[in-house]
Amino acid sequence: MRWIVPTIRLARGFFAQSIILFRQYPHPAYDRALDYAALGEKEKAFASLEEAYRNHDLDVLSLLSSPELDPLRSDPRYLDLKKRIGLP
Repeated sequence: MRWIVPTIRLARGFFAQSIILFRQYPHPAYDRALDYAALGEKEKAFASLEEAYRNHDLDVLSLLSSPELDPLRSDPRYLDLKKRIGLP
C-alpha cells in the first residue's frame, strides 16, 4: 500500500509534464484531453475533446476504451459527445 502515493505523484508529474510539452510542441487534441482528464481538469479535458470532435480526429472513436476518461463518463457532456459521435 505504501507504493500507491508515490506512484500517484509520479503519474501526476508525468501528466503535468505532458501539458507543458503540449504548449511547446502541439499535440492532437484527443491526447491533450486524456492528460487533462487524468489530472482532474475536466473543463480543459472537455474542451480538448470538443476540439478533437470538430477536427474529425479518429482517436475520438477510442472514447469508450480510454481509461483516462473514466472520471468524465458520468458527466452529461460525455454522454452528449458519445451520442454525437454515434457510439453506444
